[in-house]
Amino acid sequence: MNVLQPFKIPSSSHWLKEFFCVSARLILLTLCCVGVCNVCFSDTLSVHSKVSIITCGPGEELYEAYGHSAIRVSDPERNLDLVYNYGTFSFSDPDFYSKFIKGKLQYYLSVGSYDNFYASYAYDNRSLKEQVLNLSVEERNQVYQYLLNNHLLENRYYLYDFFYDNCATREIKLLNDVLGERLIWPVEEGGGKTFRQHIALPDFPWVYFGMSIALGTPTDKKTSAVEGAFLPYNLYHLIADSKVLISDSLAPLIRSSSDLFVPIPRETSANAFPSPVLFFWGLFALVLVVSALGIFKRRNFLLLFDYALFSISGLLGVLFLFLWFGTDHQSTAWNFNILWASPLNLIFPFLLQRHNAFKAYALFCFLSYTIVLLGSGTLVPQEFHQAVYPIVLILSVRVLAWVFFYPEICDRFRYKEINNKSTLLGRKA
Repeated sequence: MNVLQPFKIPSSSHWLKEFFCVSARLILLTLCCVGVCNVCFSDTLSVHSKVSIITCGPGEELYEAYGHSAIRVSDPERNLDLVYNYGTFSFSDPDFYSKFIKGKLQYYLSVGSYDNFYASYAYDNRSLKEQVLNLSVEERNQVYQYLLNNHLLENRYYLYDFFYDNCATREIKLLNDVLGERLIWPVEEGGGKTFRQHIALPDFPWVYFGMSIALGTPTDKKTSAVEGAFLPYNLYHLIADSKVLISDSLAPLIRSSSDLFVPIPRETSANAFPSPVLFFWGLFALVLVVSALGIFKRRNFLLLFDYALFSISGLLGVLFLFLWFGTDHQSTAWNFNILWASPLNLIFPFLLQRHNAFKAYALFCFLSYTIVLLGSGTLVPQEFHQAVYPIVLILSVRVLAWVFFYPEICDRFRYKEINNKSTLLGRKA
């Protein structure tokens, strides 16, 4: 038997059959891979997709007091459900507080799953409202591409500004860029509220007092409906009242709206501490009575109080100057609270020993206090917090008390100086 049998070449028909079978399998496998890749990695949304604005209720932390807003992109055909969040910042930044104070803090666009987003806010018992935008498939894809581009590393960071560039204003810009002139925002009649009036916090009166005295005249500008939507809940109502041009006819910008999560009502305990307005009016009445007793009885038992009063107001003046000139905050410029919280108040104890200097200082105080008390909105284009008026009256009463009571105190200071000098001369002799 011959072991070395000759190689048997298959017939041409059989060879062609095998070739076509293998080729068909390869083509089918390629098509399957392409289909999977399209589903997983395509940047195109299907006709079943939705783009919506999610408005989050306020939380217990101070930075959560005004709520939050984010964009949801969902597409069940692609198994896609993401939330794009322009309000992300990092506490881990070593210069976080200095950047925040100087107005140089950067926020960035983050993206995460809707399930995680929902779970986080539900855990914090914060409401979630969804407004599905009335957009065509093409417009939804434009929004999605816009977000993908913004999320690129070189584009995701931006310089945060509470009034002009935040999570809500970024969404307004997105809608303007995508829809252009087809988007019709409502017009605010009567000039609207000012920025300062928009940020009032009835539940945090002392926080609002501190914010109000730190803000300058830019926040007293009356806002349009769009400008007032820097706050998430204002944006919620703005979008609900807006229209979009579809096929030469106006339609609501919102296709549907719903409550995704309704919070459990919290038990609110009454604040035992009085509001700033009530507190400072009560303090004014007390200072008025005690000052009258001090003048008539010629006893200066309010000297330590005056040192504290004028020192604190002087330090506030230094802070206002720093926020005005030393930071990038637009809203803290031209702050006329510096009329009563003047840095000159820091030298009050030294002026008491110099009669002419104190008279000039007292005249400056009275002019400044008069402008604050009578000139808000006329001489000064700034709305002062209601608690500022009793503070100014307290300062006025104390300066007035020193003007009437000054000669005796001045003689006392001079007597002490003479005694100190004579003591030193006696020791040297």
